[in-house]
Amino acid sequence: MEYEYLTAAGRWLEGEIAPHAAARLKPNKALKLFRNMPSYYRGGSAFGGQVILSHGPPESWLVPFPGK
Repeated sequence: MEYEYLTAAGRWLEGEIAPHAAARLKPNKALKLFRNMPSYYRGGSAFGGQVILSHGPPESWLVPFPGK
């Protein structure tokens, strides 16, 4: 996800899902899967280019804010 009006605000989430779930997954349903994962990774320019192991609901990481 990128917020073009903010500098260094790009972000992404990555987590492991089963192949059968990936085959049926629609983009608008992806956040629901992250909510149920024990952990996932987040990264991008909004986080200083770091890859960070994360837990819990992902919605707070998707709120627009400029990175460092």
